[in-house]
Formats: sequence, structure tokens, C-alpha cells
Amino acid sequence: MLSNLLYCALLCQLRCCTTIAGINRDYDCVMVTLSRKFSTTAIPNPKLLQPQPQTTTTSTTQFFIPFSQLQQRKLLESRLVSILDGCTHLTQIKQVHAHILRKGLDQCYCLTKLIRMLTKLDVPVHSYPRIVFHQVKYPNPFLWTALIRGYATQGPFSESVVLYNRMRSEGTGPVSFTFSALFKACGAVFDVGLGRQIHAQTILIGGFASDLFVGNTMIDMYVKCGFLECARKVFDEMPMRDVVSWTELIVAYAKSGDMGSAWELFRGLPVKDMVAWTAMVTGYAQNGKPREALECFERMQDAGVKTDEVTLVGVISACALLGATKYGNWVRSVAESYGFGPTENVVVGSALIDMYSKCGIVEDAYNIFEGMKERNVYSYSSMIVGFAMHGDMTHPQYAEIKRALADLLDRLKAKGYQPNLGSVSYDISDDEKKLILMNHSEKLALAYGLLNTESTDAGCTIQIMKNLRICEDCHTFMCSASQVTGREIVVKDNMRFHHFRDGACSCDNFWNQEPSAWRKVFVADVEDVKMQVSTINRTAERDEARKEHT
Repeated sequence: MLSNLLYCALLCQLRCCTTIAGINRDYDCVMVTLSRKFSTTAIPNPKLLQPQPQTTTTSTTQFFIPFSQLQQRKLLESRLVSILDGCTHLTQIKQVHAHILRKGLDQCYCLTKLIRMLTKLDVPVHSYPRIVFHQVKYPNPFLWTALIRGYATQGPFSESVVLYNRMRSEGTGPVSFTFSALFKACGAVFDVGLGRQIHAQTILIGGFASDLFVGNTMIDMYVKCGFLECARKVFDEMPMRDVVSWTELIVAYAKSGDMGSAWELFRGLPVKDMVAWTAMVTGYAQNGKPREALECFERMQDAGVKTDEVTLVGVISACALLGATKYGNWVRSVAESYGFGPTENVVVGSALIDMYSKCGIVEDAYNIFEGMKERNVYSYSSMIVGFAMHGDMTHPQYAEIKRALADLLDRLKAKGYQPNLGSVSYDISDDEKKLILMNHSEKLALAYGLLNTESTDAGCTIQIMKNLRICEDCHTFMCSASQVTGREIVVKDNMRFHHFRDGACSCDNFWNQEPSAWRKVFVADVEDVKMQVSTINRTAERDEARKEHT
């Protein structure tokens, strides 16, 4: 009943589309219409392929050998698969499906492609694709695999395993694509236990131990599940390997921080392509080995291997770690020679902004930022962080201020102070967060005040004003600084006055209190203001009395 309903529904849809197109419903017109909609290749007219009457001529007569009915069927199936490959909407797939049913082609070859296209368009596997699968009485391994892959991609993953078991119980053997789909699913859900069982299946069934495609997906599964040693064992036992096999392990070793093993594998790679070189360059950069990253990039250039934006970003980040603008300028020229200049390429441009900022050349970073035709969130974030890390570098006492702040920081750390990295909301490294915190304006202002009053007025109060709320780290810093230096520090932010004295603040360490204590703090603030007003009034009264007395 379900089969009949599906057939009628799809055939009805095809007829509607055919009527709208204003063409006949015979084979020729339908196929021409479909080819015009979904393919740029003309489809031969089967009528032209009919047997022609044989005529007897001279000995040089050429006899026309007609296509057999089977050949015509294969030609039609190939064309339909090609049309399915170009489908971008479910309606188009349904039209082709209806034609498959109409011409009696509802067998595995076309339907395998149809199911794969349905899952590619995110059509739920349990609905349309599953119905299509059940129309076939004797599905072959490729049709089974198409459905298994659909569940492995969309979920639930357990259903793909159930289908595999059912396929085996019905006497159908798997193909390499079956195992690759299952291994990818195991890696996606980090189920190494099931992955090992499927690995055992490849051995028990036989014939798959030497399959390159299966071996590569098996390596990928073990790597994703965190079993690098198992992945290496699979690699070592593979009779044939390709660049994918080598690169997967090189990247895995780099991510685990074992650049020694990564380099050993890389050296043994017979043909080193751009992907393998990039894996090494980015691996060294990400593992804090910038010099090795630059040396590797130089070797890549000497070998004549082309580069892309991924490689360039890796080596630019290495320059940022070294603080070496000389190398950065060289990499920039290489990028421009390959057509990846910062003006045109937002990824490379953003990386260069980050590099110049970390090297302290904010002006060059800003020039790149201004010249970029396209900017993304990373471009803006890198520029903002650059300004935040270096502040006003044009101040005549900038170098002295930084030294005074560094000395004060060492004294505070000796007393137990540690930067509060939670005060920096950017997604950057801890070292970068510390650098940003040490360049907050109130800390620079404090260092400036200490520097310029140390010899003339060592005991005076240092007053700082800012138009933003003081961050939690700066609040802690000021508390400790007031105790270490013996100075009273007053900071007015956009919320209130903070009086730091002997390691404590007049807000009663507001940052360390829960919201329920805010009212208490507010009351304390009000009383503090009342006391100050009362003191001011008494002082004014005394001054007035003195004037009258004199």
C-alpha cells in the first residue's frame, strides 16, 4: 500500500511538472525537459539509437551496431545519476524519482545516489530515504551503505549499527564505504569501544586490511577518540599509504605537542605537499616553537611548494611569538606575491594586525587595518587588543612609566598578588591577558604618580580619575599597592570614589561581595558622604568664626 501511494504521489508530481512545461509524457520529452532543468549535457534521443535496416554494398560497407536494450538502460541510469548530482531542491529529486519509477529503474544504482542526495539536503533519514530503501526487495551493499551513512551523519548513530547488523544477518557483505561511514560516526561520538569492534570486523570478514580508504578513516577514528598509539599501529601495518595517511598522523602528533614524532613522520613522507608542510609550520607555531616554524617555512619556499592563507597565518603567528618584525615583513611580501596581501585577504590581514600589535608597532597594525577592504570580528578584536596592550606610546615618559610599573608589579607579586585573568573578556592566551591588564589606564596612572612624586612628595595622596568602572583586577592591584607603597590612593570611576588605604578600600572590598551585600555598601557610602559633608560644614563654620574674630 505504501509503495503504491509513493508511486502515485511521485508520478502525479512528475505529470504536473510536465504539464507546466507544456511537453508530452513520453520518454523523449520527459528526459529532454529534465536535462534542460538539471543538466548542461544533452541526452541522446533513444529513437536515434534504434537498429537501422541493413543494406548490402561493396566490401568496404560499414555495419552499424545498435545499442542493446541493456546498454540503453545503462545510459539512462548514468544520465539520471548525473541529473541527481545537480539537484539542489527536494522537488527536483522527487521529479527524478518519479521518472525512475516510471521507467522501471527502481533498482540499487539510481536509488543509492537518490538516498545520498536526500541526506545531503538534510532530509530526515527515517522519512523519505527510508521509504525509498524499503521499495527495493534485494538491496545491494551500496544501497545499505547509503542508508547507514545517512544515520551516521544525521543520527541516531545507533541506528546505523543496527542497519549494519541487519545487513550482515541478511547475507549482504559490506564494502569499504560501509566501514568508512561507521568509523567516521564512531569518531564523531568518541566511541572507541565500538570503533574497535568494527576494526575487528574488517579483519574477520577479510579483504579490508589492505584497503587504503578504510585504513585512513580508521586512523582518523582513533585520533579523534584520543588513542594516538592505536592510530600509529594502524598506520605502521598499512601495506599502502598516501599523503592523507601521513598528514593525519602528523597533525595528530602536532596537536598532542609531540613535534619530534611529527618531524620524524614528515621526514619519511615521500612526496611533501602543501598540506603536509602547513601541518608542520602551524604545529611548530602552536607549540611555542616559532624559530622552527620559520625555518620550516623557509624550507617550504626553497622546495618550491606553493602556500595558502592557512600556512601564512601559521608563520605570521610565529613571527608574533618571536616579536620579529623583520621576518614578519618578509612573510608579508611572500603573501603578497601569492595574491594573499592584507588589503585583499581578511584572514592574512587580521593575522598581520595581531603580529604588528604584539611586536609593539601599533601604527603599522593600524595602517593595515585602515587599508583592508573587508574586516571581520577578528580584525577589529586584534586592533582593539593592540591598542589596549600598548596604550599611549607617544608619552615622553612612556619607557620610565613602564619600568616603574614593572618594579611595582614585582613587589606586589612578592606579597602574593596574582593577576585576575577573568577581568579580560577576550578569547586570547593567558600571557596576552596579563599584558593587557598591566596596560590598564589606572595602573599606568599610578605608576606615573609614583614616578613623579617619589623625590618631591613621597607621602602625598595619589588621585586618579577615569570615566569607566574600575575592573576587579585593578581594584585588587590598588589595594595591594596602597599597602606596599604606604600611599593613599583615590580612584574615581563612573560609579563612586574608591579610597585605598593600608591594603583596604572604603567600599569594603566591594568586588569580593555578593549582590546581597550591595545595599550595605550603598549605606556605607551614604554615611561616608554624610560624614564628609559634616566635616566640610564644620570647617566652613570655623573659617567664618575666625574671620569674625579678626
